[in-house]
Amino acid sequence: MIELHCAVLVLGGGPAGYTAAIRAGELGLDTVLVEAGELGGTCLNVGCIPSKALLHVADAYAESTARAQGHTPFGLTAGAPVLDFAQTTRWIASVVGQLISGPRMGQRMDR
Repeated sequence: MIELHCAVLVLGGGPAGYTAAIRAGELGLDTVLVEAGELGGTCLNVGCIPSKALLHVADAYAESTARAQGHTPFGLTAGAPVLDFAQTTRWIASVVGQLISGPRMGQRMDR
C-alpha cells in the first residue's frame, strides 16, 4: 500500500470535485483528487451531458420531419430527414471531449 499525505483530499472527480482540486492546487495546497471512474463524473461522461446532446439531435430530427411534411408557418418543405446515428454518437463524444478538456482535466498540478 502506498501512503500519501496531502493538505486537501477531494473525493470525486465530477464538476465540483475537479474544480475544487484545481483551485486548491492554484492556491498552492498539496491536493489529491480520488475518482473511481472517468474524470468528469457520471453527469459529464454518461449521464446528463450525453443525454442532453441526444435530445438536441432528436429535436432537430423532429423539426426536420415537420418541415418534410410541410408543417411550417412560412411554407417551407424539405426532404425527409435521414439520421446517421454513427455520426450522432461521434458528435456527442466530441461534445463530451470538449467539456472534459475545458477545465484542464488530466493535468498534473505539481509545483
